[in-house]
Amino acid sequence: MKQWVVHILITLNILNIMTNHGKVKAQSSDCRCHPTPYFESGATPCSTNPSCKCLWMTLTEQGICADTAISCSSLLACTNNGKACSPPNTVCVNNTRCSGPVCYPLARASSERCPLSQTDAIYPIPRVSNINTISGFYAHGSSLLSNGDLLIAGGSSAAVLTHVYNPSTGLWKRTGNLLVARAYHTLTLLRNDKVLIAGGKGADSIPNSVELYDAYTGLCTMTGSMKEARDTHTASVLPNGQVLVVGGNNTITSVNTAEIFNPLSEEWTTINNMSVNRTLHTASILANGNVLVAGGETLNGPLSSAEVYDFTTGHWSKTSDMNVPRSRHTATVLNDGRVLIVGGRLSKSYYTSTTEIYDPYTNLWSKTGNMTIPRQRHTASLLMSGNVLVLGGISNSVYVNTAEVYDPVSDVWSTTSNINNERGYHTTTVLPDGDVLVVGGLSNGGFPLWNSELYS
Repeated sequence: MKQWVVHILITLNILNIMTNHGKVKAQSSDCRCHPTPYFESGATPCSTNPSCKCLWMTLTEQGICADTAISCSSLLACTNNGKACSPPNTVCVNNTRCSGPVCYPLARASSERCPLSQTDAIYPIPRVSNINTISGFYAHGSSLLSNGDLLIAGGSSAAVLTHVYNPSTGLWKRTGNLLVARAYHTLTLLRNDKVLIAGGKGADSIPNSVELYDAYTGLCTMTGSMKEARDTHTASVLPNGQVLVVGGNNTITSVNTAEIFNPLSEEWTTINNMSVNRTLHTASILANGNVLVAGGETLNGPLSSAEVYDFTTGHWSKTSDMNVPRSRHTATVLNDGRVLIVGGRLSKSYYTSTTEIYDPYTNLWSKTGNMTIPRQRHTASLLMSGNVLVLGGISNSVYVNTAEVYDPVSDVWSTTSNINNERGYHTTTVLPDGDVLVVGGLSNGGFPLWNSELYS
């Protein structure tokens, strides 16, 4: 029986949250930041700055190391039953000397103001900056780095934060922030080991800005901007190491444009357009290096069309249509070179459990067995066995925690262990040891999730 292990997505420690007679305690004993729901005089400092203490964040019930040398009269009371803050770049905390939860400036939790103590170097404390609320991650980007670690960047609610997961230790750590807040963007590992972070939805607009994350320094730097602003697009590494970016939304509508990033010159080049506008589609790199773009949607609804980009000629060619028009689906390249398309949205209120397979050798689509339930905004991962793990997503307008596995040899779907949280808009990544790491997402009630889970 496959097992799920839950991790909490913040800092380099695994947070263990449990309730005991109505009092909530947070963080494992290994962490040097020990928050409690109420202020305790003489609490152990979490920094070389003795004024810095570990404060209790009421929304996430987790700790943040911040400078407490501030007058209560300069702080505003939290709203929404002591959970929310209206001033920008503040977070609601409850264990200060003030009478009740107050909105604390995130600038007072910076690493410059509260540097880690020597004993904290192994177990960094929670740090947050440049965001309006402390919340979970969804619509973020993920990329497996060349050293086997996993980078998580951006996403709604925490649109500039980045975290790195180390599979060998099972621990998370914070790394350098994005320079531009973004969600529904793409992360693409380049051959020079840097990660291309492109487009997305910003705080007030859709940026065409692009940045590069350097895993060795843990920092982001700006690079050449795309020709067109876009979110919910796709990005694919071509055999020559360049990156093909396709479709998405601009500030007005879905687009059919495509462009290529050259990592050597850090410049973008516009190429031939696709045959139709499309966003919320999939892009799959075929065995010959060409890219299959399938489905998606326009203002008129989901698409059944698909087309292939030939990287040697720079031209697009249509395939036969899919059997079912769909968007917000998944596409997985199987070990035999075929592409499995799973689920998706048929209309605003209807999702599908249907699946189908594209054969690049015949250029045709064929139906295969249905999932047990309809899903959209789920994920699909190719396991080392060659099977495909599909989990989570939205089904019948609610987030689900069910998971199922497709066997390409028998053409059969079978259920597997449920994940611990209902979630959609999450990411899944197959780690070097074959385990699958599930990160963040939205849950029922619209609550972003901090935690992550391992399928092994």
